[in-house]
Amino acid sequence: MIVDYLKNKHLYTDAKIAKILNFIANTDFSKIEGDKITIDDDNFFMLSSMQTKDITDGFWEAHRKYIDIHYILEGAEMFGYENIGELQVDKDYNPDKDMITYVGAMKNPIILKQGMFAVVYPEDAHMPNVSPNGEKIPLKKIVFKIKY
Repeated sequence: MIVDYLKNKHLYTDAKIAKILNFIANTDFSKIEGDKITIDDDNFFMLSSMQTKDITDGFWEAHRKYIDIHYILEGAEMFGYENIGELQVDKDYNPDKDMITYVGAMKNPIILKQGMFAVVYPEDAHMPNVSPNGEKIPLKKIVFKIKY
C-alpha cells in the first residue's frame, strides 16, 4: 500500500500509477457528472459523496483484477489497511464484483485527509469510509480502478 499527498505525485514512476495521479492533478472533478466514469479500456473511476460510517459498519475488502487508488476531494476518513494473510475470509471471491471480504480487527488505521491518496494492491485488504472521530462526517472521494 502507498499513502501520500497528491503534491508528491512526481515521486511515483510506475506508469499506471503516474498516469492516474497526473489525471487527478489535471482534472476539475466538480465539472464531471455521473458515478462511474471510464478513462480508457483498463481504467475507470467512481465519484462518491457520502457520510463516513461507524467502524462497526465497516468491512474489509480486497480485489484481484484491479488496483484501487482512493483520493480524498473533501473531508477525511479512517482507512484501515491489513495484508490479506492477517485476516480471515468472510465471503469468497466474487468475480463479478472483483471482491473478496474479510473479518478481523483494524490494527493499522490511517487517516486520509483532503489531497491525500491511498494505493491498494490485491494483497492489501482495506476498510474505507470509516469515521475518523466516531461521528459521521461528509466525505467526497474518488476511487480509481486500474487493471492489474
